[in-house]
Amino acid sequence: SLQDMLFHQTIIRFANHQQVLYLWQNLKPIMETLILISMRKRMIEDMHDFDRVIDNHLLYIQAIATNDRALFKQAMHLNFDDVDSHIDALWHSSKHRKGE
Repeated sequence: SLQDMLFHQTIIRFANHQQVLYLWQNLKPIMETLILISMRKRMIEDMHDFDRVIDNHLLYIQAIATNDRALFKQAMHLNFDDVDSHIDALWHSSKHRKGE
């Protein structure tokens, strides 16, 4: 999970965009927590999901290596859609545990 955080931080620094860097610095503690939770869940429930995560990260690397803006955008969408679905699942599971 530390490597995942460093990967994302490197991508953000590569973008060299002050507003994105500012957002990252403010969201970093939340992202660390979400990454740790999702990594733990993967380790317990679905080790094969790491293949999908690695493929998503490889798209970022390929986009940067080829300077392909469209591919970078595709990688961002895949990553954020994945994060959104995991946050949604966490939200619903915590509501379920509370009996709501």
